[in-house]
Parts: sequence; C-alpha cells; structure tokens
Amino acid sequence: MHRNLLLDLLSAVYWFDDALQENMEAQGFSRMTRAISFLLLNIVQGEHRAINIARNLGISRQAVSEMLLGLRDRGVLEIREDPTDRRSRIVDFSPEFADQGAACGEILMKLESKLGRRIGFETLKALRVALAADWGPPPKLHQLSKEEIERGKAVWKKQIRIDGAAQPRKVKKSADGSARRVRMSV
Repeated sequence: MHRNLLLDLLSAVYWFDDALQENMEAQGFSRMTRAISFLLLNIVQGEHRAINIARNLGISRQAVSEMLLGLRDRGVLEIREDPTDRRSRIVDFSPEFADQGAACGEILMKLESKLGRRIGFETLKALRVALAADWGPPPKLHQLSKEEIERGKAVWKKQIRIDGAAQPRKVKKSADGSARRVRMSV
C-alpha cells in the first residue's frame, strides 16, 4: 500500500506536539492549541520577529498578530518595536511565562533523545539531514493522463499495492480530541 509521505510527516509533527503538550501538562502547565503551540515553538527556538514567525508557519502576518496580541493579553508574551525596523515587532516570553518557555525547550530536547533511543540515533540523524536539505522549489508536474488519474483513484481507495503489503488504517483520537490516521498491525 502506498505510504503518503505528507501524512507521515504530519503524523510525526502531531506525535511531537502531543508528547510536548502531555509533558507540559504533567509539569503543571495548561494545554494550548496546536497553532499556539507552533507559534511558541518558534520563540523557544529563538525566532522573535513576528513577520518571520508568520513566514515559518505559512500563515498571514495578520493571523500571527491576532495570536500574539491574545497571548500578550494573557500575560504569555511581551511585544515591543524592533529597534532596527520600526515597522516590525519583536516578541518574547513575559517574565511570568519564562519558566514555561524554558520547560518547553527542555522537554523538546528530551523528546528528541527519547525518539533517538526508539528509532536509533543514526535514523534520527538521517531524518534531520533529509528534513534540513534544500528540496528546491515545489515541483510543477505535467498534466495527468486519464490512466494516471485512474491509478491514483485505485491507490487511494487501497485497491492496489505499490510498496508492500496492504495495511489498513483507522482513525485514532488523541488526548486533545483531534483525529489522526494510524497504521494498524495486521
């Protein structure tokens, strides 16, 4: 059965975010939405310019601005003018939230270490290299033929195998109630 790389990547992202959220909650911190989690991860990783956070998340500056203002109003962030560009803003954790931000960074490092022990550190290193590689611009494919479209229908309906034994999938609810597809063992 065809394994869709995009869904596998998304499942890996959800695995990390679910693990992060569960471990933050175990430390006494409240859960956040995925969007807020991803925004805060940018700050944990050292990105403090709102425009770059928007670019990293692939969303509009306006959407990021709304989230940032909400987080500022909740006491999570401080927002100030960028001294090098008055049109830009710099965001950082508020002093009240600094411990939570530091806990997030530490938990992420521990999760990566745990993942390395589970899948092998060489595999983790190869994953990092592959994800950090320059993939070039998104490719533009040729116009699909009717035969290719029919083959695509069969692949996604799981009527044919293209890379090994078929393994059905089911929907699994995660702790935050979001659904994701997981591979079932057969």
